[in-house]
Amino acid sequence: TNAEAYTFEKRDPGTFTFEVTCQKGKKAAHVEAAILREIQNLIQNPVGQTELERAKNQFLYSYYDDLSDPSKLARFLGSYEPPR
Repeated sequence: TNAEAYTFEKRDPGTFTFEVTCQKGKKAAHVEAAILREIQNLIQNPVGQTELERAKNQFLYSYYDDLSDPSKLARFLGSYEPPR
């Protein structure tokens, strides 16, 4: 089973998406239950300040690194929705 989570902050602020591909024979309900358990765990045991800072730094590095690549910059500009 493979799971990813991401946000579409540029286009849909506040949206957080989980994407899961189940192994053969695995039921979607089991995967959904595991995701909901993990969310509940995060509510009860928030991420520590050190881990949060590390994640922010990784995000910012990736953001600025992407801006230095013409193809990634084009993809970024194509997915950005300007304020109305």
